[in-house]
Amino acid sequence: MIEFATHRNKDPRLSFRVLDMTVKNEENLKRVFTDTELNPGFDKVFSFACLMWTSDHEQCLENIFKLLRSGGQTLVWFMGYNDLSIVYKEILEMKKWMAYLKDEPILKYAYHDSMDVKSDCYNLMKKIGFQDIISDCERKHFKDYVDIYDFKVHECMDPYVNKLPQHLQREYLDDVITVIDRHIKNDGLTFDLIILLASKP
Repeated sequence: MIEFATHRNKDPRLSFRVLDMTVKNEENLKRVFTDTELNPGFDKVFSFACLMWTSDHEQCLENIFKLLRSGGQTLVWFMGYNDLSIVYKEILEMKKWMAYLKDEPILKYAYHDSMDVKSDCYNLMKKIGFQDIISDCERKHFKDYVDIYDFKVHECMDPYVNKLPQHLQREYLDDVITVIDRHIKNDGLTFDLIILLASKP
């Protein structure tokens, strides 16, 4: 993905790097960014759909906070509650995938069981130190969800596909679609879209 992005978006102002935002150690940031980039920090940090698969949102948002300069802003969006949880739970229980995915946690989207997502996210951002916080959560319903599979979107968003040998990935993705057809196709997909906007003092 990094090679593709670098090749397709050639611009001296752009660079693409991999960073594990769940790592607490500040040396992790220094391995990826130069001292000049980290001091004073970035004006903007965006995260679009990257925080859906992590179980440690607090650490990810703390790292975003560390990357920002004073006055810098972040815009983050990810899914909260999601009907796909039942799909991936069933996939993990299928015998043919157990050998490959037995150590993978059952997928649970962030704030799946929250009674007040906006407040929970707002309070987390405030605890980290952000200010000017806007926390929003919208319940979305996508009636024709399965139609997006024609565009192979699921291949880049599936949390487990890259854990499998390449020769089994197509079969696995076909199984995911079969389970989606069984659980979601008729009613469509319901999910929460969480959007956070904040700045660093």
